[in-house]
Amino acid sequence: MTLRNNFRACALVAGAALLATATSAQSPRPPAPAPVVIKIIGFNDYHGTLQSPGTFGVNTLVPSAQRPAVGGAEYMAAYISRLKSQNPLNVVVGGGDLIGATPLISALFFDEPAVETLNKMGLEFSSVGNHEFDKGSAELKRCRTAAARSPTACPIPTAARAWAPAPRAPSTARSSSGFRPT
Repeated sequence: MTLRNNFRACALVAGAALLATATSAQSPRPPAPAPVVIKIIGFNDYHGTLQSPGTFGVNTLVPSAQRPAVGGAEYMAAYISRLKSQNPLNVVVGGGDLIGATPLISALFFDEPAVETLNKMGLEFSSVGNHEFDKGSAELKRCRTAAARSPTACPIPTAARAWAPAPRAPSTARSSSGFRPT
């Protein structure tokens, strides 16, 4: 009798499972939404490199004339644009050190040219690196404000004087070459 009861219990469970499957097969499920592919375009250590710093080769056996030009705002903007064209759903993010420790062409204008080029590249989010704090947190906040006024974040040279530090009295120190720092 125990075997017969076990058989009945198994048949009852199998019947219930079959009924549940048949019931769920009859109720239509909405189709699953198609997956969304978002391209995350990220870079770091831009350091306001507006101009290409030169060329790079796999090794020194490659003649410098055959090495490709690397870096610079123009190269970065074209590369980011190419990546964006591959997928309209994209986001451009920075991993820090986008300003600070910059070449003279950007540093002379308080990194505003770097901020402007980053805006034109479509940078949407960025973390901060150690070089964003090279001139202190107040300067970082000023650059963030400059980024908000894009696309004219870069000052023209005459306007840059408004951001120059207050003039100071000339120093009396002299170097051996006769140069007098001010």
